[in-house]
Amino acid sequence: MAEQPNITAHDLPLIPPSPGEQLVTVRAMRERYGVLAWYGQATGAWWALAGGRLVEGQHPQHLAEVLDRGRGWAR
Repeated sequence: MAEQPNITAHDLPLIPPSPGEQLVTVRAMRERYGVLAWYGQATGAWWALAGGRLVEGQHPQHLAEVLDRGRGWAR
């Protein structure tokens, strides 16, 4: 019998967030961090402009973690 491949979440197809989910996330990022955030349709990633830096997260929680680590960035 052939060995089964080890499938992880990274192997699954990306389901883009709905427009409503995007709006909620964009508002939350603006309120919490004061940044302009958006979902990149072409990249499948979340982006934010923070202190003159373009930062990326694979999902909203990841983007928040990146922004938390960069709290010292000038605004």
